[in-house]
Amino acid sequence: MKIIKITIWIVIAVLLILYSCGCENQELGAGGTSCTYSGSGDWYINSSDNCVISTDTYVNGNVHLLNTGSGLLYIIDGATLACENINSTSTNIDVEAGSHIKLWNDS
Repeated sequence: MKIIKITIWIVIAVLLILYSCGCENQELGAGGTSCTYSGSGDWYINSSDNCVISTDTYVNGNVHLLNTGSGLLYIIDGATLACENINSTSTNIDVEAGSHIKLWNDS
């Protein structure tokens, strides 16, 4: 019985964390205008948009995280963000377990 009670409290804690970060049921582009990659070249993301990447996203260039206020870049649901490099000015990246970032350098 104690194990069931502990498990229920853990589930409740995880749900509260997800709810407080605002990352439940969001899709790529749900945060703000900078959350959608154009499909070519570098990608400029405003930190205040709180972008959520939930599907594999391949950037043909660099990702630039612009510090436009408080915010995070979330990578969830087993998604992979693949790009040449990530340039950040203090924006945090929250990568959920099972999700990935892949970097390469063509030079």
